[in-house]
Amino acid sequence: MMRQENFLHDYSTLSPEAKHQVADFIAFLKTCYGIRDGNEKKTDLLTSRS
Repeated sequence: MMRQENFLHDYSTLSPEAKHQVADFIAFLKTCYGIRDGNEKKTDLLTSRS
């Protein structure tokens, strides 16, 4: 399980292009899980895996 602090550290070391790819991937995951900004359904994608 990835901790938020680890994710943020790893993210901060990426190039601008890689950060853009991460943002695109997060948008893709949000569509897969039906998550919208401001939606009441809250899923922590970093810690919710069983």
